[in-house]
Amino acid sequence: MGYDGYSNVGDLELNDFWKEQMRKGAQKEELEMQIKNDIYDAYRLFATYLEHSHATSTIPEVHTEILNRINNEFDGKAKMALIERFTDNTLKMKQINNEIDLFLNSFPTGK
Repeated sequence: MGYDGYSNVGDLELNDFWKEQMRKGAQKEELEMQIKNDIYDAYRLFATYLEHSHATSTIPEVHTEILNRINNEFDGKAKMALIERFTDNTLKMKQINNEIDLFLNSFPTGK
């Protein structure tokens, strides 16, 4: 039995295999980072949209002012119906504000 020598062909195939694996790994990492960045950008855009469209936060204050005027200007059943409706709307707005805040706070703030 003798020594047949060193096979360069097999080494080239193995070398190509590892180069391909490294290239695929780098592509996978790049794709994962791009997806994370896209998701983060979409989150920031959506969060900004919600913050700017979150105009309901001042409604309870306005309702309080209106309720005070109703108490001074109206009486009887109309007064009670308006007070009940404004009170119910104020509670709903507060709940919506809390839900929007919880939703926004459920996302991580950094990348």
